[in-house]
This record gives sequence, C-alpha cells and structure tokens, in this order.
Amino acid sequence: NATAVFSERLIQIWQLASDPADSVRSQVLRNTGTASPRSVTQFGDGDVFYIDESGLRSLRARDSSNAAATSGIGIRIDPLIVAKLRSLTAEEREKVIGLIEPLDGRFWLIMKDVIYVFTFFPEEKISAWTSYTPHYFDGNGDRVDFEIDDAVVFNRRVYLRSGDDILVYGGLETGAETDETEAEAWLPFLDGEAPARAKQWQSFDAAVSGQWSVSASTNLREPTSEAVEDDICVIYRSTYNEEGIGVVGESTHISLRFRSSGSGACVVSSCAIHFTWVDGKE
Repeated sequence: NATAVFSERLIQIWQLASDPADSVRSQVLRNTGTASPRSVTQFGDGDVFYIDESGLRSLRARDSSNAAATSGIGIRIDPLIVAKLRSLTAEEREKVIGLIEPLDGRFWLIMKDVIYVFTFFPEEKISAWTSYTPHYFDGNGDRVDFEIDDAVVFNRRVYLRSGDDILVYGGLETGAETDETEAEAWLPFLDGEAPARAKQWQSFDAAVSGQWSVSASTNLREPTSEAVEDDICVIYRSTYNEEGIGVVGESTHISLRFRSSGSGACVVSSCAIHFTWVDGKE
C-alpha cells in the first residue's frame, strides 16, 4: 500500500491518496538508489530488486510495521556485478534491464553482453546465481556473440534486441529449442563441515540427463584455474544405483565442475561426494 520513488542516491516511500493533497511521504532511505531505472523489478510477492552502486539490492517491508528496508540479495555475485557496472558508460547503465523469465520464474539482470540470473526455488532449497553469455549459432554453425540493447517479455517469451536484430530466448516453437551451447555447473569448494580436517576423496554420484564431462579441483590457492583440475569422467545418466565413480586425492576441500556437450537438453539434478577422514577419526 505504498509507492517507492527511486532516484540515484535516494528512495522515497509515499502513501498515496485519491486526493493528491492528502498524499504523504512516510519514509526516506538515503545512500541507496539506482541510475538504471529499468533494473527495478518486482520479484515474488514482497521484494523489489534494483541495481545500486554496491550491487544488487532488495527493497521490501522490514516487518509487520510495513517500514521499508533494503538488503543485499546478490552478496555472492555483487563483486562481478559491481565490476561490470563500473565498466559501463552512463548511457549503457541506463540500458541495464531487470525482468522475470516467464517459463521458470528466474530473475534476469541484463548488462550489455552478460545476463546475471538468480534462481530461487525455496521448496527445493535452491538459491543460486549464474551468468549467461548472449549468443546464437548462425546457418554455418558458427557462434555469434551479441550485445543486448533492449529486452521485453511478451506472450511468455523473452525478446532481445541487438541493433536491428530481434532474437527470442528459447525460440518461437512450442518447445524450447536447444543448441550446442556449453553449460557449466560449478560447485563451490565443499569441506564436509570440517574445513580444517584432511579428507581422502573416494567417489561421487550424480543424477544427470544429457552428457557431462566432470572434473575436480582441490587447490584453494588457484580456485579458478583450469590447469589445476583433474578430469574424472564423462557421464550421461544417474549413477546412484551403480558403483560410485572414483575420485583420487587428499585435501581439505573439493570442487566439482560439470561441462555439458552435445545439442540436447542437459540437466544436473544432484550430486553426492564420498570421503573418509585422513586422521581416522569419525
């Protein structure tokens, strides 16, 4: 029952009445706001997302008093968002767009040539960020990257404009089209709730569809380097009812990375990693 008015460094909360003379400014939130008006997006029933200089923020009622408060919704992705925001010109910042992808309800934050995507499915205890690189494959099968000038949701499809070209996410057919884009599912470093104890990694199981190559990293000093990854296997089905896939290594942490291949739909549903303690204690 309130209206939020955004400026670049200030948000005003107003109680509006049928008679403008009776409208009242009820609250002022300072040192927050947005220079990207189209980033302001309703998410769910109680959140309004917007991009601030410090990252992605959420405006919502603090409690039953309905007093407005802001919180950081993109803490884990904020360093990437802030770095990207600072690389944009003032005109490009105005083109930053937030929207809800209608097929699965994910939040998109479109920033020129990258889309940051928030997946939130509380029933499955999923709250995660990813990024899309806008591209398509031409008639010769060559990948063509493009920048997004505008985007809109229409008839439950996301339409993107790049220059004079209009592209549709997932295609115009009844089902979603797929191509040979490589998807990557990259798990954070897992520690078995004991980050200081050494572990002997033994095997892992996963539930997947489509074909995935799997690699593992145990080097915390170079977490993003592919040079320190060990290739494990290629899987194309669930392995839970089979013998576990062997993983060789000893460390305190491990991170698995799944990379898809082929043109079909690929999904990673779950993963379990098996280990024993090196010190022999339970």
